Amino acid sequence: MDNQNQLIANETVFIFTIIIVEIYSQEIFRQTLKCNAVRLILTQTIHNDY
Repeated sequence: MDNQNQLIANETVFIFTIIIVEIYSQEIFRQTLKCNAVRLILTQTIHNDY
């Protein structure tokens, strides 16, 4: 029974690790999009000033 519980615990940790990595990846992607949007706006503003 201990081995079975250990396997279930390891599987649960593995699944949560995948979920956390997926959420973290999505957040990085979202932040990258925001930074790119800000850069684009700033670039357009600078070009319009000249």
